Amino acid sequence: MTSSGARPRAAVAGMPIAHSLSPVLHRAAYRALGFDWDYTAVECDESALGDLIARVRTEPGWVGLSLTMPLKTSVLAFLDRIDATAAAVGAVNTVVVERDAVDSEDVDTDGPGANADRPLINGVRSVSGPSGGVESRTGAARRHFGPVHLAGFNTDVTGTAHAVTAVLGNGTPPRNPLVLGAGGTARAALAALAGLGAERVDLLARRPPAAAPLVAVGAALGLAVTVHRWDTSGTGSSVGCPDPAGLLGAADVVLATAPAGATDDLARRPWPASTALVELLYHPWPTRLAAAAQAAGAPVAGGLVVLAAQAAGQVRLFTGAEVDLDLLLDAGEAVLAAR
Repeated sequence: MTSSGARPRAAVAGMPIAHSLSPVLHRAAYRALGFDWDYTAVECDESALGDLIARVRTEPGWVGLSLTMPLKTSVLAFLDRIDATAAAVGAVNTVVVERDAVDSEDVDTDGPGANADRPLINGVRSVSGPSGGVESRTGAARRHFGPVHLAGFNTDVTGTAHAVTAVLGNGTPPRNPLVLGAGGTARAALAALAGLGAERVDLLARRPPAAAPLVAVGAALGLAVTVHRWDTSGTGSSVGCPDPAGLLGAADVVLATAPAGATDDLARRPWPASTALVELLYHPWPTRLAAAAQAAGAPVAGGLVVLAAQAAGQVRLFTGAEVDLDLLLDAGEAVLAAR
């Protein structure tokens, strides 16, 4: 139970949302951990986000939200604090409800939100005790819970980093990564690569001017991003477009963040066995690109690996507990096999 006595609850929000695997993964996690928690899917677009956030702030039981499109950037305006990685990426996929623990004699003196700038201890904001020391929110009997604060994180980054590590091997930083696509998912891909020690990245974009924000994201992360125009028509290399074969051959890992069908032309080209692939799509599986890389003997990680790893990160943020990643993968695969 939460401090209010209500059953803990969280949800994934976005539009469309019916296809989301998040309820399956989170429910499997909480069952395995022995937590009697509720996790649902909420259809919500940008116009309804403010109402949802108000519910999370005021209704008992809420521990957090998972966010998908189109809410990952619009939610920034509603948060009290944002994790450094999420701020650099400019997108949040996880909202954590934090409640200050306040000693009764401190309430009138310090006022609401007086501990908002205190550090987190094991995912919980700390507060000043009567003696000036730091105490967690599970302290003395006179402790009660004060104002709600909403904190934003981005576990898409850690999920993507997990997949890259899986295909490259532990301890092997990306040397010549290639990102396909310049949408929102590419932001998390850049942050994952930077976090793993990459210094530069090539990026293929159908409309290079649209990739300008990604260059800025890369610069903020210490990552040099070189944008190339990407011809996805399948008619061959166009003027101003590099030969994709050269970029693929030079890459040690490719992160495909493009929508379904956009990489089909690349799938018809020879895939280098030495070039690992992280394909962010997961259904239907394998994609043509993933099948081509697998046929060439290259290491491949699919979008379900990323999804399960980012869900495990959300569970950690919500509960402070670790969940077996294979358990989440098994749960996701079982549902996808039935679709």
